[in-house]
Amino acid sequence: MKLLFSRNPNPRLAVAVARYLKAKVEFEFASPFAPGQAERYRPLNPNLSLPILVGSGNSLWEADAIACRLSRDAHSDFWRTGDDEPEMIRWLSWGKENFVRAGDVVHFERGTKQR
Repeated sequence: MKLLFSRNPNPRLAVAVARYLKAKVEFEFASPFAPGQAERYRPLNPNLSLPILVGSGNSLWEADAIACRLSRDAHSDFWRTGDDEPEMIRWLSWGKENFVRAGDVVHFERGTKQR
């Protein structure tokens, strides 16, 4: 499998999970919005956002979905199942709505804007 990522904040979860689980993935820097690159990545993710996990003739995008897939493939309990799953999803939702939004502002002001 191949994990396509960029320096933007969105892929950081998928990359961190892959490293934590010691997943058998190849990391590849990608830039789908660079001139002439969109058509290369559009079949993998129509909205061109990263991260994208590519493998076995299919692709999966969105960091949480990739974390779930990598955890299952590793036979790990990192991604909770059963009675613990709703609690985990609650915190994922809270994090996306609150923590990530605040972190994105800081990243934009201190990182992206200064480039």
